[in-house]
Amino acid sequence: MKKNVFLSIILLICFLFSIENVYADVDIIPRTEENLLVPDSVVVDDSNRDIILKTPAVDATKKIYDFADLLTDKEEYKLFLSLKKYIKETHLDAIVVTTDDLLEFNFDEYVNNFYFYNEFESNAVIFVISVADEKPNLFMAGHGAKAESIYTDPRINETLRYIYNDVKKADYYKAVDDYVNILLGFYNLDREGDYRVNKNGNVVIAIPYIEISIIACSLTVIIIIISFIKLLSMNKLPSSFHYSDLLDSSSMSVKTEKDEIIDTVVSDKK
Repeated sequence: MKKNVFLSIILLICFLFSIENVYADVDIIPRTEENLLVPDSVVVDDSNRDIILKTPAVDATKKIYDFADLLTDKEEYKLFLSLKKYIKETHLDAIVVTTDDLLEFNFDEYVNNFYFYNEFESNAVIFVISVADEKPNLFMAGHGAKAESIYTDPRINETLRYIYNDVKKADYYKAVDDYVNILLGFYNLDREGDYRVNKNGNVVIAIPYIEISIIACSLTVIIIIISFIKLLSMNKLPSSFHYSDLLDSSSMSVKTEKDEIIDTVVSDKK
């Protein structure tokens, strides 16, 4: 019995080791003139034949294609499990690529060729890290109506802005891990709302501080102007105003110098 237990442990270790080593290298499937290995929806002609032959053909079920070898085998396997969970929850395909060779394409061409000339799902989101140049470059795009409605340009910019901090530190595992978490964050929130990625990598409601400040300042200026105009109107005297209007004639008498003399004479006679 001990022998069977020992053998089972050995088999389990070998199984786990074999799973992780699936991600040690990217298996590129050779394309030929006779078998270009493109989806049925792709129309092949002289304008794209050479492009297809240059584009790597891969197993679309692998999801992570670390051509630049930026991740360890264990990191790739962990990220693969995260992507599979994302795919299961969202019913969107997810592709992650790293490369140090754009194969004489520009960055956008490389990404589009890789996606369209392999057997990925029509609704998908793709993320590419390129270290082909001195500075790393990032690319993210949604394909298909569902993915494009969720991952809009502002949200893609927010995602890449946050992830670039990881990439600058050469922490590629964290970059992809944060990427997957942000994907889920945007998916699980209101698709019509305005959101951003905060400093902790969480997707939160975007508060337009600049717009609010402008509105607040404008309202303050308007209130000050209205108050000033009201104050002026309260202190302004009417055009027909005479100071004598302020005097109550029934409660006082006005004497001339002549009246004062007469009063004096009368008093002396008494």
